[in-house]
Amino acid sequence: MRLLLLFTLLGMPLASQDIQAIVQSQRTGGVNNGRYWNTLATDEKIPYVYGVLDSLVESMHFFPKTCDCGSNASMTAVITLIGSKNPIPLELVEGLDMFFKDPANRQIRIIEAMKYVTLKASGASKGQLEELETSLRRAAANSR
Repeated sequence: MRLLLLFTLLGMPLASQDIQAIVQSQRTGGVNNGRYWNTLATDEKIPYVYGVLDSLVESMHFFPKTCDCGSNASMTAVITLIGSKNPIPLELVEGLDMFFKDPANRQIRIIEAMKYVTLKASGASKGQLEELETSLRRAAANSR
């Protein structure tokens, strides 16, 4: 019994380090990335997307009425993330799932990947999508 307890106690720091490494691999620049996204179930992904969009819309209310710059930035972010077609969150989830199937994209932040999904849904050319994807990969690699 004492031997089992000793091995358990000695193994705890290793397990803690493993968990910490997993959590760190699921974040890029302190923000959730595709590795994290792939751990979620669909019924967790939909509220995640709603949360991102709601937080951007709500952030517009926190800027002084005399400052258009903050609310304009928030509105621009919302439009960039959902585009003019106003997709339902499930469509964004499905697009993100496709995007993060590529292992090279998994280090990209979820919110950045939403821009790619929206651009694709709006009918962007293959060249535009490849350019954005390359840019997102480069930015993610530089912010580790």
